[in-house]
Amino acid sequence: LIDGTVNTDIANISININNNLVAHQMVGTASLIGNLTAGMREVTGEMLIYFNGETERNKFLNKTVSTMRIRSTGGTFTSSGTAKYELNVNLPNIEYTAFPWENQDGVLGATVPFKALYHAGNSVGTNSISIELINSIANFN
Repeated sequence: LIDGTVNTDIANISININNNLVAHQMVGTASLIGNLTAGMREVTGEMLIYFNGETERNKFLNKTVSTMRIRSTGGTFTSSGTAKYELNVNLPNIEYTAFPWENQDGVLGATVPFKALYHAGNSVGTNSISIELINSIANFN
C-alpha cells in the first residue's frame, strides 16, 4: 500500500536498515569491543515501479512524503482458517530520492530509491519503520 492504496504497479521492493552502531574498544586492547552505541537509524530502500500514470513521480517532483505498508501473507495457522501468517512492514514517512524513467523488461518503469524519515509528530508512529509478525507463537522469551 502506498498512502493507503494498493499499488499493483510495483514489481519488487527492497529495504535496508542501518543502525549505525559505533564500536567502543576496551581500554588496553586492540581488538576487543566493550560496548556498542546505536547511532541514528537509516532506513532506505528501492522499488521497481511500472508506469501507469504520474501520481508517484509527482510525489518525487513535489517532495511529497508518503506512507508505505508492505504485507506478506501466508497460509492459515488456526483450525478455523481465519488467522493467517503475516509480516507487515510499515514505513510511515518515505520520500523518493530519484525517479528515473527507463525501459524495464520492455515496459516503461523506474527503479525508485527512497528513504524513510523519522517524524516524532506522525500519528502513525514515531519510528522510521515498524515490523509486525503475526504467527501462532503467543510470545517469545
